[in-house]
Amino acid sequence: MLEKRQQLEDPPVDAMSGPNGKRIYFHKAYGMRFRSELFCPRVPTSSDIGFDVDIQMGDVPDALSDPKVCGYKFQAKPSQILLQTIRIADFHITDGKKIIVRPKNGVQPGAIQTLLWGWVMAALLHQRETFPLHGSVIKSGEEAIIFCGQSGFGKSTISMALVQRGFRILDDNMAVLFFQDNHVYVHPGVPEIKMHEKEAPVTIQNQLSIQRLFPESDKFSIDVSRQYFENSLPVTTVFILEKSLKQKEIVSLKGSNKIKALQNNIFCGRFIEGLAKTEPLFKFLIRLSQCIDVLLIREPHCEDFPHRLVDNLEQERYITP
Repeated sequence: MLEKRQQLEDPPVDAMSGPNGKRIYFHKAYGMRFRSELFCPRVPTSSDIGFDVDIQMGDVPDALSDPKVCGYKFQAKPSQILLQTIRIADFHITDGKKIIVRPKNGVQPGAIQTLLWGWVMAALLHQRETFPLHGSVIKSGEEAIIFCGQSGFGKSTISMALVQRGFRILDDNMAVLFFQDNHVYVHPGVPEIKMHEKEAPVTIQNQLSIQRLFPESDKFSIDVSRQYFENSLPVTTVFILEKSLKQKEIVSLKGSNKIKALQNNIFCGRFIEGLAKTEPLFKFLIRLSQCIDVLLIREPHCEDFPHRLVDNLEQERYITP
């Protein structure tokens, strides 16, 4: 079992103490610097004690006053979002600058971190009008490519297949983009790949640090820090993965179809309306669609799908280490 090979990572002994006596850690990811009361071993540490986002452990409201939208496990209104779970933690995110975490009794820190650097981070990024795509980010030559698709389609398995072939990874879950000089760039995120145990190659299981995401989950976080690329890269292509019963097909999307495909792959897009970010999102999508190519890949889904797809993309020179 994977958990038998899990490597426990302890907080650094040189952590600072905050005003309340709690230990403080500094991390960096997605173009932001974090001051955190929760040590996150998977997330790169920062030597810069300046910060953009403050992560605190403390109390959060049981409900927002006058929420604009109430959805599954969340309430949102402009500048605030409350995320609630039954067994792990509740999170209050405000102004794109502060996250307060209220853990449930007996929860393991790793379970909190799984939500913090996914669901919670997406909410914070939406508040900052930085709208992440739900996809894996891989270095290809001197650029980055992004693989988007529905959960369970195989994005992480594709990432692992590429890592095994010598490609470097920036993130396996979110593509956090920014514009510079009329080009699109992507920030590096967290050096981990989340996979089900049966999908993880045996060679990877034996070599890398592995941690179960949640106590009852069969999905694991695999440390890929050795294959991590820690600098921002320009992005020219986004691949949208779609299951098909027919033969493989690659279609270049144009116009409204291109914008719609990007919109459908915004990570946690259900938060947008409640945060009153519909108009900024639309402007972002228009600008993004003007700067990149979006290719729809329709592929029959079978057991060897990820490796077959990677073979095809390499042969057709869509990707290069």
